[in-house]
Amino acid sequence: MIRGHIDNLGNALLEIQVQGARGSTTLVGHLDTEFDGADLSLPIDVAVTLGLDLAYRMEFELATGERTTQLVFTGIGSMGD
Repeated sequence: MIRGHIDNLGNALLEIQVQGARGSTTLVGHLDTEFDGADLSLPIDVAVTLGLDLAYRMEFELATGERTTQLVFTGIGSMGD
């Protein structure tokens, strides 16, 4: 079962389990209903603490049109039981 709730602003929030080489944790993530990918955005300190593997750098275009380069890590993520 996927666990989550709707906040007071109408945003869908889901519990997501993330696992890396050095640990795992459950986070509450905002479901972006206008995004068509299968990626999870995490603060870099969380990715490093969990031991997620650095895969590459990638350029993204934000909704404002601004372009930014971010680090992309790989790990294991799951939702529900």
